[in-house]
Amino acid sequence: MRILPSSAEFGQSEGFTEATDLFGRAGFARSLTNLMQDEEPPLMVFLDSPFGAGKTTFLKMWAAELRQAGHPVVYFDAVAHDHVENAFIALAAELASLAPEASEPNLRIVEIAARAGRFLTRAEAPPALLAADMQEVNARLDRASAQTDDLTGDREAYVRRLIAQQPEERRALAGFRDGLTTFAKELGETVQGTTPRHPLIIILDEIDRCRRSFTLDLLETSRYLFSVANIHFVLSANHASLENAVSVAYGAEESDGRTLRSFYDIALSLPDMAFTSHATRVRYIEDVARRLSPNGPRDPDHAATLAMLAAVAEVRAFTPRTIERIVTIFTYGLAMTPRTMLKLAPILMGLSVMKVCDPKLFERAKSGALTAADVEAVLRFQDWPEGYRAEAGSAPEWWMSSVDGGGEGEGTWDRMRSDLFSYYVQDRKTLIPSLARNIVERFLPEE
Repeated sequence: MRILPSSAEFGQSEGFTEATDLFGRAGFARSLTNLMQDEEPPLMVFLDSPFGAGKTTFLKMWAAELRQAGHPVVYFDAVAHDHVENAFIALAAELASLAPEASEPNLRIVEIAARAGRFLTRAEAPPALLAADMQEVNARLDRASAQTDDLTGDREAYVRRLIAQQPEERRALAGFRDGLTTFAKELGETVQGTTPRHPLIIILDEIDRCRRSFTLDLLETSRYLFSVANIHFVLSANHASLENAVSVAYGAEESDGRTLRSFYDIALSLPDMAFTSHATRVRYIEDVARRLSPNGPRDPDHAATLAMLAAVAEVRAFTPRTIERIVTIFTYGLAMTPRTMLKLAPILMGLSVMKVCDPKLFERAKSGALTAADVEAVLRFQDWPEGYRAEAGSAPEWWMSSVDGGGEGEGTWDRMRSDLFSYYVQDRKTLIPSLARNIVERFLPEE
């Protein structure tokens, strides 16, 4: 059992297949690849999508496609590197890892990065604290009040050193960019005369979920130091969220988008996650449930209950993110319920849907005021496509037998009454409120 669904895992060479492309995005991936191959590097592409839209999964699958096509690829998870103080060091290390350790290209990129990094990682400390000998620094601080002239002299000397080393700094940074261009070219070289060209692709993912200082450092470093010939960048984030953060950091009173636009050349929107068929929707629901509970659920009606959710999700056009939240509550509701306590899977799934999508009706369920019309408004049994009822088993009957006005479920209640009696459920009107309050109510669904 896991607290949250584990991320879908894809190998370094596994791209879009019929089994993995649940949302029909392979065509967009091919178009993006064509753009990378046809445009002259460097190109900075911003890939925009809402939170929870599956962009990380898409990017990992696309990266695998690029590798299959012969492109050198860096997939850079910005959140995973958020602990690093300097974005230049983090990116340089990822690039160096593309070449075999201790190989000539590996050693060369490390060397030129070290020369440039000497200037880019300089501490932002007062000049008097930049002396090489820390014992001398401490002694000077102790005498600071009596030696103001000495400290002033240190500041002037520090400024002189900065001015004097500017030519060296410019040469080091220019050398890094030239060396990076050569490094990327060597990585992407193919047999002479073959096509297409293979520029290095650097994918920066989750850049809107980092510390603001690291996000800005990453954007500036990518744009002004790593954006060279033979390299394309893809920046992935929620545009509106990142735009606000960047504008505030640069002192804009309100976001107009111009500040963020200076960091990329073209912006694209990731296609919405839309299931290509009922079968892919069912497969996605089963996959989320499997990632939550790898060892399987403790419920014999699990498959039918997931089919029930698939039917509701189709008629109500649930997004994958909504489905994930519903399955999370349902799975943990089952897991937290003792084996000796009643847990009707169809009822729990319906209540999980209400909890996420219809909170006002969930409050009615807790109080025992839910009606058949309320249930139909949430679960939409009448709108289920033909054949879905068979897959979902007795879910509609269980619901209609447990609320006022659900006459079609009377027979189901009569058949199940003896089983429910062993769980001390004698009145059908107490069934839904009991499960809502004792199990589903415990969870606060994420927004």
